[in-house]
Amino acid sequence: MNQLQKITSRFSILLGLIIGLLVLPISLISQTGLSIGDIYSCSNTEVKVPVHMENFKNVAAYTIFIGIDVSNIEYIDVEDINEVFSNGSFVYNFMPQQQAITFNWTSLAGVTIDEGLLCNLKVKIKEDQSSFTFLPNCEIVTADLSIIEDVTYVNGNTAAFNSIQPDPVSQSLSESSHATIELHGLNDDVSYQWQINTGDGWSNLSDNSNYSGVQTSKLDIQSVTSDMDNTYYRSLIISETCSEASVTSELFVTINALDENNVKGSMLVYPVPATNQLNCSFNSSFKDAELRLENLYGELVLTKNIGHIESGESIPLSITNIVDGVYILRLTSGNTWISNNKIIIH
Repeated sequence: MNQLQKITSRFSILLGLIIGLLVLPISLISQTGLSIGDIYSCSNTEVKVPVHMENFKNVAAYTIFIGIDVSNIEYIDVEDINEVFSNGSFVYNFMPQQQAITFNWTSLAGVTIDEGLLCNLKVKIKEDQSSFTFLPNCEIVTADLSIIEDVTYVNGNTAAFNSIQPDPVSQSLSESSHATIELHGLNDDVSYQWQINTGDGWSNLSDNSNYSGVQTSKLDIQSVTSDMDNTYYRSLIISETCSEASVTSELFVTINALDENNVKGSMLVYPVPATNQLNCSFNSSFKDAELRLENLYGELVLTKNIGHIESGESIPLSITNIVDGVYILRLTSGNTWISNNKIIIH
């Protein structure tokens, strides 16, 4: 008898779940949606950004507003409009002052599309990252003049390859440590070639006993060595039409057998982030000391020769004219690297 009750109870639960699914609102099962694709390419190249639609049921009109950042994206045209909208009036317009693209379509008869391309936005990606965003007051209307509620809108992103930052952009490790450098979020239709710069220019890496994944999005360094200190890495990102290098990643190696001048934590830098001035406080004494501020491409931005410095001494470093961003501040003594600090200027 108990076994029969258990079977009956389980059947009741299953039946309840089935009935619950059957009475779910149609909007939860097949929700109308619009989405903008993510596109990555070389800087100053023309691309097509797709606008996709999903679950258009008996739609007879829509008004869509898409925001565009004209400082990073140059609008060209709207192309490849879905032929289903040839029945009716399709009008689009770019408004540079409002930084927006509008689409308007109306028809006497409704159309039904499970999923498909609404159109492509033809634009030129400049030299940074940006996004396309659906603006308020978008509206989709059915043939019975009902406004479709709870439409999902998914924004899209664009970026030039040379603005893609590796993870991490900088790391300090001890000898024999394992290290990885990775690029995230790119499309599947690109390929990679990791490169190294030890001070003599960029050269391609090959898979060997210490490096692997040199033609993937993730570079793996099995064991860092002392000669990798102050080494830069980047990846060429290669598409069907172009290739361009990512932002660089720098590797610092703490040597296990440090000499008496190469002391970890020799310099404290604050505040972080900084706006107009950095303060550098020293925990050791050095001769022929110099501060070097470099960007993440390894380019020298600022130097300050401070000569002899005593332990406990502090000096200011003006950064008033430095562009906002992430930098590396190095302390050297003669030809010896002493320490480095990651700096954020904002």
